[in-house]
Amino acid sequence: MKKTPEYTRKAVDAYRQKYDLAQIRMPKGTRERIKKHNVSINEIAVSAVLKYLDDLDRRTEDAKKKSNKI
Repeated sequence: MKKTPEYTRKAVDAYRQKYDLAQIRMPKGTRERIKKHNVSINEIAVSAVLKYLDDLDRRTEDAKKKSNKI
């Protein structure tokens, strides 16, 4: 078996450093429902997490603005 070339390992490491890895568990049957709609689990998870974080940021900013008015 050949060794993986150094440049390939460096490229893989650089790619992995650009992302956070998360593992999720879903109820049985969820994967089939997702496939039925022809979207990826990753697409759904990333969009849901980013939307949730945007909402949290917005609420935090609103709370800060209200506390500064008092």
